[in-house]
Parts: sequence; C-alpha cells; structure tokens
Amino acid sequence: MRDHPVLLAVVPEALSREFFDEASRALLQDAAVALGGPAMLRVDSFPAETNLDEVQVLVTSWGLPQLGAELLDRMPSLGLVAHTGASIRSFVTDEVFARGIRVAGRAGHGTRRRGGFAGVHPDPPAPDSSHGPRDARGHLA
Repeated sequence: MRDHPVLLAVVPEALSREFFDEASRALLQDAAVALGGPAMLRVDSFPAETNLDEVQVLVTSWGLPQLGAELLDRMPSLGLVAHTGASIRSFVTDEVFARGIRVAGRAGHGTRRRGGFAGVHPDPPAPDSSHGPRDARGHLA
C-alpha cells in the first residue's frame, strides 16, 4: 500500500455531505484501497504540503482552481478527473487533455443522484461542443 493519497476529493465538507451518502463514501474509500492507496483524502482545497505524486483519481466540485501545468505537475499519475457538477469549463484546461487525463462529469445527463457521474470523456470535446470554439486540433480557441 502506498503512503500518499491515490484518490483525492477536493470537495468542501458541506458539499461532500450533500453529494455523497454513506454508501457513496464507502465506495470511494474502497476505490482508493483498490488503487493501492490509503483511504481517500477529502480536502476543502488543494493541500500545499501534501505529496500528490500518486494521485490517480481527482474528485472535484465547484470552486476548483484551473488545472494548469503547475498543478498537474504535482499529480503526474493523474488519470481521471471526476466532477460532481455539470460544467468543467472553469477548471479543465487543454493541458488536462494533452496529458491524456480522462474527465467525467454530469453535464447534459439526467442523473438522479447529485454525486453520480454520467460519462467519461477520453478526448477533448468535439469542436461543436458546448465547451467553446475549438481550433483544427480540438484545442480551445
């Protein structure tokens, strides 16, 4: 088992209680252990002092800072961003997709549970998507 978190939830405590019932929290804890890490780490904001080298899954909510190169460099193992809200526009950058990180969210899907994840996006959204205009390579214009 690793010493550092592999599943990081940057979700304020109040929202965490609202989004994740006891069974959902248990599933997240089980996922962290299945990934070879200690229990899931839930924080209100990105911890400056915590080693994030082994974070593989990042669960997010509203108010997250942009996932730019500097923050992503702290999480070189990151493979999935799972967002509890609808829009990822404010924090998912081209750098996320350039690194091959998958993004899951609830946008456009009628999930019943507020914390449910509707889809995984392995590639940048198509140029005609609601995430804004794209250039020929699919990057935000």
